[in-house]
Amino acid sequence: MTKGPLTLANFGPLSNIPPLKELKILALTHKELDLESLGKFHIEESAENERLTNIKAFFGMDELVYLATCNRVEIIFTCPEYFCLGRIRALFEVLTGDSKLAGLATTRVRTFEGEAAAEHLMRVAASLDSMIIGEREIITQVRKAFEKCRDMGLTGDMLRLLMRKVIETAKTIYDQTDIARKPVSVVSLAWHRFLAKRVPHDARIVMVGAGQVMTNFGRFLAKTPYKNIVVANRSIENAERLAKMLKAKPMDLESLNTFKEGFDVMITCTGAGRHIIDRPLYTTLLAGENCKKTVIDLALPQDLDPALTAEFDIDFTGMVQLKTIADENIGVRARETERCEAIIAQALSEFEAILKERKVELAMRQIPALIKEIRQTAIGQVFSDDLNALDDEARATLEKVMDYMEKKYIGLPMKMAKALLLDQVSKN
Repeated sequence: MTKGPLTLANFGPLSNIPPLKELKILALTHKELDLESLGKFHIEESAENERLTNIKAFFGMDELVYLATCNRVEIIFTCPEYFCLGRIRALFEVLTGDSKLAGLATTRVRTFEGEAAAEHLMRVAASLDSMIIGEREIITQVRKAFEKCRDMGLTGDMLRLLMRKVIETAKTIYDQTDIARKPVSVVSLAWHRFLAKRVPHDARIVMVGAGQVMTNFGRFLAKTPYKNIVVANRSIENAERLAKMLKAKPMDLESLNTFKEGFDVMITCTGAGRHIIDRPLYTTLLAGENCKKTVIDLALPQDLDPALTAEFDIDFTGMVQLKTIADENIGVRARETERCEAIIAQALSEFEAILKERKVELAMRQIPALIKEIRQTAIGQVFSDDLNALDDEARATLEKVMDYMEKKYIGLPMKMAKALLLDQVSKN
């Protein structure tokens, strides 16, 4: 049993949670490498469990999370050992199985330790370290990376508590600042422009192109009542794929030369590298109509011949206009970073307090067991003869009193002891 004044020494090691200074992050991002090179540091999903388990054991890590997205690969771990360049190179060689890639990583990697590592992870989840500030996808990617490694048995209390605070902080930033409220992606901006036109739901929409940009735009369009849609593409297979998602009519690009149904809105983005919608084709698409048409052109160079906007009544939106809006919105997001930094600073302070409290909680887990041990000794040994002399009613009353006292001795004194130990932790 614990004897003497209540001090940290009575409880031995506080817990198996490593100190914050043992938290480390090795980061390779779009800031250090091109996206193609970053992809070479991704682990095949089928090999993740074995590879990461080996890394954790070989390098003496207590906990490990592997985060891989299209623009970053980060190794988040706790370890008491210092990671010199040699150990970093060895780690990346185990990760990739390629000595040249390991050498490249060693020259480009950013390293973070302790509070700086926790701050970096909060900035990552809040998109402050992303290619596009304010993109929300990263918060989900961070959470899923942790959950996957947790399910592999690679994590513990430190990273569990850290990830909980990281996700909570990112959500606070998204909710309380304008960091993500101004769209900056081409597709999002184009969709907002489309909505601003207040196009009637029975409008005739012609989509030219069926690549990734048009598919992403189509995902927005598919959630609306618009059904009078035609999808034209050089590859009829891709046109059919996008048309199926939109419940639209597919056709090959050449068929536009004989298209007689007219249109109200045209959305276009092909990889033609030239103005494919020239005067003859545009005149054909008009089908004899002379009212204003809406054209959203997401191609570079644009698909619509620029001369047509002067000759015909066209409400035109192209990449030049969208880039201007994107730059303005990026500026708004950038100005919000100061507010984000303040939220992160507060979160870091709270996280350190959470760690201290958790360490004390783990250290004090033995107290309820000690109280129960005292009770059992009293009943079974010290006062056994006296208890046997009591009638059933008196014994039942005594049991109730002991139950009440046990709860109080586990409850109120635990709170007092916890406050005392937390004070001692803060001073150490």
